[in-house]
Amino acid sequence: MLQKLFVRGVSLLLVGALLGGCSFATRFAYNNLDWLAKREIGKYVSLNSEQKQDVDTRFDRLWAWHRTEELPQYATDLRKLAAAARRGFIEDDLRSFLDTGEAWAARLAQRGMPDVAAVIATFDDAQIAEILQQVDEENAEYREKYVEPDASERREASAKRMRKSLDKRLGSLSYSQRQRVAQWADARQLNAEAWAAEQVRWRDAFAAVLATRAEPNFAERLQPLFENNEDDLPPELLSSNAYNTRLWIDMILDIDASLSERQRAHLVEHITEFAEDFEALSRKD
Repeated sequence: MLQKLFVRGVSLLLVGALLGGCSFATRFAYNNLDWLAKREIGKYVSLNSEQKQDVDTRFDRLWAWHRTEELPQYATDLRKLAAAARRGFIEDDLRSFLDTGEAWAARLAQRGMPDVAAVIATFDDAQIAEILQQVDEENAEYREKYVEPDASERREASAKRMRKSLDKRLGSLSYSQRQRVAQWADARQLNAEAWAAEQVRWRDAFAAVLATRAEPNFAERLQPLFENNEDDLPPELLSSNAYNTRLWIDMILDIDASLSERQRAHLVEHITEFAEDFEALSRKD
């Protein structure tokens, strides 16, 4: 779970850079990732003292690599995004940055998986049961939040989340921009149930691989479960996801074209500040 938790932490920083948050919060969170990771790991599994020491050592090594090797690249990528925001986005900018985020996670997964597998290989059956129980609870929470509400509630919740994110990123949305968000939410294909089914499938595959943790090549079997491999998704989910991505890009391009000078300046400054944060964090001894 070390791998998943570190990816989650980095993903939260990316979300902050694009959609909200503040500079101080980003630096504080990254500089305290070790403490945050320990707290999150505790939600999944109870470690013995030897395992805690092993996790600390491996996490510190991964963290040092990420700080010195990855953060400078994140800063470069964000400066490119800021330059695109300054001139006005085109579709290639948005698709490129979606790919960039996946590349960040893929490099982290590849680097960290040997350590993750080595730690999990020491878990007993009770610890594995703890992990799977937490995964089940998270899947149940997802269904409660995204699947069980009726369609109108789900669409309104999507619109609300998007408005909140864009308000933070741009300063404040105009009436016409808010209407564009509503149009996007109404047009989206509601595929949360399909994603919930995919989460269950992933959980079962994860459990099957965990059962082989004492066998050779465990890391090689674990790795694919943490990769963004669309080949494993059902065709209907792939189609729905592509459709929704297309709608999101169209909405962002429309809103971008309608930005006031103040909104655009706010966006560029916001992204640039996070690039500066990553540069500063990468230089921390």
